[in-house]
Amino acid sequence: MEPPAVGGGGGSHYSVALPDPRAKPRALADLVVNVALAAARQTSSDRSIARGETNRKPAVVAVVVVRDARDGVDDAVEDIARAGKDVARVDDRADVVVASLRADQPPGDRADALERFRAARRREDGETFSTTFARGGVFALVTSEACLPSPGAGEGALGASLVINMETPKSREAYARRTRAGLGGGGRAGGGGGGGGVVLNVIAPHQLSALRAVLPDGVALDAMPIDLIDTLAADVAAGGRER
Repeated sequence: MEPPAVGGGGGSHYSVALPDPRAKPRALADLVVNVALAAARQTSSDRSIARGETNRKPAVVAVVVVRDARDGVDDAVEDIARAGKDVARVDDRADVVVASLRADQPPGDRADALERFRAARRREDGETFSTTFARGGVFALVTSEACLPSPGAGEGALGASLVINMETPKSREAYARRTRAGLGGGGRAGGGGGGGGVVLNVIAPHQLSALRAVLPDGVALDAMPIDLIDTLAADVAAGGRER
């Protein structure tokens, strides 16, 4: 009997291979730094924003980082917080905010993290956006797979521009769930093709076959393009992923 089809949830899907797994924290930090700087460049290059002559808003790239376990979530939050300090030293126009979803989180704190993320993603007026992202940057939400938004709990998809799988999902169903919860559907192109943002899988070279084995039906996997970060930032600056 053929296994049931599992849809991929849309988006463009890439992999980046790190020969040394110990390089993952630095790779995540570097990725966040470069995305934030690209967003700031997009914002500063729009002179109409700088002069206040338009209702266009600074580019804020919404990123979801998925870890396998709670300790991985804690580590990623620390890595991204350090990345924010690195960004400030390189370019004080770029900002990085990080929040997390955890199993032991009070319901009110979870709801607040989700709302702050969605407000930044939509670039809405409000405390998080207007005081933090006046110049562009990244809002990163770190979660384990188990703590992703659940439709059964009335939580909609996050609508991120970028989902980063720091470990390979264990099944096609798990991969599809991460994609649907992180990206949602119906979004604009993000990073070159297909609607609905980008999924980036961080792997070791020997894990490529295992990653391909859990790809849902219809998902094509490519190597991370060299211009992915700039393309994501440009898409957000142009209005992509806004709802």
